[in-house]
Amino acid sequence: MQDLQKLPFGVATFSKIIKNNLLYVDKTDLVYKLASQFAPIVLSRPRRFGKSLLVSTFEALFNGQKELFKGLKIYDLWQDDNKYKVLRLDFSDTSASTYEVFVNKFNQKLEKNFKDLGIKVSKPQTNLPEDYFYSFLCECEDCEVVLLIDEYDAPLTELMNDESEFEKVRERLSNFYKCVKSNEDKIRFVFLTGITRYSQTSIFSAFNNLMDISTSPDYGAIVGYTNEELEHYFKDYLTEAAKKLNLSVDSLKNKLKLHYDGYCFEDTASIHVYNTWSIISFFGNFSEGYTFKPYWSNSGGFSTLVVNYLKDQTHFDNFKEFSLLPLNQLNPKNGASVELDFDSLTRASNPKDMDSRVLMYQAGYLTIKKTQGNIAVFGIPNLEVSKFLSKLFVSSLFSSTLTDKIKYEQSVTQALMLEACSTQFRCICKNI
Repeated sequence: MQDLQKLPFGVATFSKIIKNNLLYVDKTDLVYKLASQFAPIVLSRPRRFGKSLLVSTFEALFNGQKELFKGLKIYDLWQDDNKYKVLRLDFSDTSASTYEVFVNKFNQKLEKNFKDLGIKVSKPQTNLPEDYFYSFLCECEDCEVVLLIDEYDAPLTELMNDESEFEKVRERLSNFYKCVKSNEDKIRFVFLTGITRYSQTSIFSAFNNLMDISTSPDYGAIVGYTNEELEHYFKDYLTEAAKKLNLSVDSLKNKLKLHYDGYCFEDTASIHVYNTWSIISFFGNFSEGYTFKPYWSNSGGFSTLVVNYLKDQTHFDNFKEFSLLPLNQLNPKNGASVELDFDSLTRASNPKDMDSRVLMYQAGYLTIKKTQGNIAVFGIPNLEVSKFLSKLFVSSLFSSTLTDKIKYEQSVTQALMLEACSTQFRCICKNI
């Protein structure tokens, strides 16, 4: 095997990728465009598409580590030599069964950030994160602050089935963002990522200038890999894998497209991307002979969002319906699809109140195939997700997440569905 540049397998830290000369797909022209903004920005995408790496890239940029960007698109564009205090909060590991536990974890994250920045901040008697954050801002008189929040929606998703605790956490987050807004003169940049979009929860009500770039065509490729990026950055891997599989490079690209491409998140349906995790996993799987496994669905398919959502029997039934219907989307002879107006993508106040189609889109099971005015036509993005829905969805997920009562009541239906899915899936494959 030729000497290939090492892949960033499981690495989501920008500095580590650059310092170790790991393969990096340069999207820093878009990073520059966003970092030049002064309004708070929010981006929603499914799990394992590269959101954390994007946050880490902003962290390195505003930390003044410009040397790491040498040779990248942003290097000559970025002329900001100011020093910033960068706070990075990752809420993906703040799972909490109560409001009190969440507040304590929130404060612990703030405290660690303050300590890493070398700033001593006294914890307020109120024990409220927004007061703790304000005390920090008061200590940063000589410089502005950059606030980066990864998986901002995770604390709410964790409590989506407990209305009382959900509301208390929602209010706490809302007050925190009000503090951010009221001190915007001390804050240079705010960037948040998540899976769901909480426009109606009021947690962002203070941000009257919030930029939601989740469906913007300008940032449709901010995470994930475009076909051009695949051909350019993975050129040597394509050649090596094609040789190992005894395929032409074009044939290999077609297979990769069929299995892992097809995700579209923007409202013109003109930009589609490959799943980041699946592509890196495929090329990193050379020891097993490059196999087209369901890498993403095996690692990120059963998210907390989906598991908690399906505890409701109505959601369970709707999810089954919308997972079966668009399987035909992969069959060019059929025109089955799921339609929804774009406004519905941001309408839910709690993820448990979401339309099943919205949740499936945000979780990565459905994607935008085309648009008709304000209507988005959804379908299954690729063969990997189709296999997941048809073979693993019923037999694996429900057997481990539903109550005994539901499992008993649905056992016959599930068996029939699984067989129907498998049969339909085989028919679809014959027509691809």
